[in-house]
Amino acid sequence: MAASYPTTIKSFETKSTGNVIYTTHITDLEAEVVAIETALKTGPTVLAAASFSGAVTLTGGLNTPLVVAQGGTGLATLTSAGVLIGAGTGTPTTVAPSTSGNVLTSDGSVWASSAAVSSALDPTTQVFTSGSGTYTTPANCKTIRVRLVGGGGGSGASATNSGTAGGNSTFSASSMQANGGGEGGNGAGRGGYGGEGGSGANGLINANGNSGGAGGDDLAAAGGVGGGSYFGGGGRSGPCANAQAAQPGAAYGAGGGGPGATPLAANSAGGGGAGGYCERLIDNPSATYTYAVGAAGTGGAAGDTAGQAGSAGVVVVEEWYV
Repeated sequence: MAASYPTTIKSFETKSTGNVIYTTHITDLEAEVVAIETALKTGPTVLAAASFSGAVTLTGGLNTPLVVAQGGTGLATLTSAGVLIGAGTGTPTTVAPSTSGNVLTSDGSVWASSAAVSSALDPTTQVFTSGSGTYTTPANCKTIRVRLVGGGGGSGASATNSGTAGGNSTFSASSMQANGGGEGGNGAGRGGYGGEGGSGANGLINANGNSGGAGGDDLAAAGGVGGGSYFGGGGRSGPCANAQAAQPGAAYGAGGGGPGATPLAANSAGGGGAGGYCERLIDNPSATYTYAVGAAGTGGAAGDTAGQAGSAGVVVVEEWYV
């Protein structure tokens, strides 16, 4: 509390020798001295909280940062390019930008700088065309669409040897399986048989591949056409006396075309069958699945003109994020 001084300071007359000093003058001087001593002992006056109705400019700044409760952050510096995250009455935190292209994401309680995820209009796809292995579901993926085609069967040779069947394609979710197409028969005897189309199993959609065409028992007979798979592409058959014009399967899981009749063989070979088809949508997919791609069936070895190979199967996984 501020010292209270006398409102009027008495003036002292200059007294010559013998003049009288009045008692009232001494009393007023003592009051002033006492008031000054009291102020020195008490210390400076602490001002009450001030309020301002207009703009205020602090030319000297603040020695201590204002805390959140007083309208500040409590921070002397802020992270360059960081995003402030509130913490109630506590000091805010910041999230750094991190990798280029990242976005601010929340897990329901914490904000973080994370890679942007694909939208529903931008699914991703993984395609497996050979062998076997482990499929890993991408982060934030909500649904996968799995499609399988088995391997296409090979066509028979114009004489002696038949082709081989295509292999099975599998995906471990719900034991999905697309069986390979059957082999085409050789042209010996009365012409080669066409390979049977493979079947699909344990999908929401299952479909058989097309069977290969049969060969003929005439010198002028063309070979059997290769069976077309879900993706088409059955191998073209060879015309008579020109077995080299036959073609292997041209799309995933398609059968090879059979060679035509020749003067030596006299009969044409059967085309290979196409692999079966299997499809399934899987919501909330597991972290991993195993898969295998059906191998292509081989063409029959030449007893006169060799058969044509089928096409390998495929496993296609489309990944959706919302």
